[in-house]
Amino acid sequence: MEKYGITGVHLRNFVLKSCEYFFRMDLLSTVQSFFQRAEGTFGVSVSCTLWPTSIVLASKGQPISLAIDQTRPLVFWSSEPSSLLVGWPLTDASGSRTRAARARWDLNDAAGEAVELKIMQGGTAEEHVAKLRALVNPGALADCHFFAMPALETDRVMGHHLLARGVSLDSARRPLAKEAFVSRWVLLHNAPPSRKLGNSWGGLDPVAQDLHDVPSVLQQVEDSWNDRAALNNQSGRRFGRCLSELLARKSRDGGASDTIDVLVFGIENSLWLGQQFAADLKKIMPMLNITALSSNWLLGMLQEAHGHVEPRNFAISRLSFRFTPGAVVLGVSHSGTTYPTVWAARALHRLHGERTNIFAMSSVFDTVLANSIGQDLMKLEFAGCLFSTMAGQRPSEPSTVATLAMHHTLSWLLYASIEAVSAAFPRSVARGAARARPLGGAGKSSSRPPWTGKWVDTTKGFFRGVAISLEENSWQLEGPLDHIQLGLRSPSARPRKTGFG
Repeated sequence: MEKYGITGVHLRNFVLKSCEYFFRMDLLSTVQSFFQRAEGTFGVSVSCTLWPTSIVLASKGQPISLAIDQTRPLVFWSSEPSSLLVGWPLTDASGSRTRAARARWDLNDAAGEAVELKIMQGGTAEEHVAKLRALVNPGALADCHFFAMPALETDRVMGHHLLARGVSLDSARRPLAKEAFVSRWVLLHNAPPSRKLGNSWGGLDPVAQDLHDVPSVLQQVEDSWNDRAALNNQSGRRFGRCLSELLARKSRDGGASDTIDVLVFGIENSLWLGQQFAADLKKIMPMLNITALSSNWLLGMLQEAHGHVEPRNFAISRLSFRFTPGAVVLGVSHSGTTYPTVWAARALHRLHGERTNIFAMSSVFDTVLANSIGQDLMKLEFAGCLFSTMAGQRPSEPSTVATLAMHHTLSWLLYASIEAVSAAFPRSVARGAARARPLGGAGKSSSRPPWTGKWVDTTKGFFRGVAISLEENSWQLEGPLDHIQLGLRSPSARPRKTGFG
């Protein structure tokens, strides 16, 4: 140690502390102690040869989800929840494919949490839990006790048993009770996804596979909006109702306000598509104050601790960043785990969740972003605040089908918004306009938007000169919006820089 300048009393103290921690600390206590001074975000797994049957998983700012099958027993984990839906390599007795895991459990990365998993051999779970409680815990977490996995008889003799215990990573060091663990236990149903990496002609090129999947993914998007029972349709109708309520408020208050009515946020491709959606929505509904911002900008401005920034020479500052009561907020992220977007959504939900309507759009419904706005798998009721682009997780780096699917989903959301507002304010629609069944009406006779109508300028100013036609499977808008492409192709329409087309 002299090589590193540790001599004399410093060397003596170093040796004494090393021996003390060696005898006093166990695996979970060591991890919890480390996080008392750790700064930043972490998603770690820790093991030690002294405890070969244990592993500690800790999450602080980075998501970690566990997939568990306590009958095998098996536990695996990932930061991407969708990756835990993999199938078991063998079929069951009936020849059907089954999932590798039966349940999922998410660590609380927002507050910070550590969980120790231990595998025990033979006997019953009750016997092992009792023995571990009787032992003198060498660590500092004497009140953190092991418990058996839920949904199994604890008095059942098995070859192996999975036990768990946990603790929060804040200064309170709250132990994880079994009741709290069970409340976050999510069962996984249905067969695992059958789509494999590689394309239908036997290759292993994920980019070619993505391009090959474009038509089918866009068809799934259209089906999800034409079916009133589908989650996209439910969320779209609620999104439109929220816009209608904002317009009603604007009409009552005279329309003058400097607060934000609609906010769209994301980064990179998601932000660029969100910006175009915000621009088109603003052109259609000029009474609303609509803006699109980077998730990094939002996160830097909203957080109070390390990382806070004060925008300079920017149109919006901390003082002017104010929402209209009932404002609509849409977070956009293909993966649903984009760090700035997830944490910006958490900050918005914590600071403004009670007076705003927050929505999220990702490639699937079950994401960390969905959890961040309060819609997770533990809630039985769907709140109508999530949108899926139906693209699923895509391993290829070029964003092809993911971008097209989000483009397509935002186009349908734009249409749903127009339809909801026209239904709420029928006088704003020109007399004699053709009307058909509402969005996602009974039956699926057409995959195109099931409505044709025309809006004209009114004294209320809800809409601005928009004519919609379904010819060539596209929207043709006369006036400021130009062209919005809803289908894969529109032979009669030339590509333009404005709108979605």
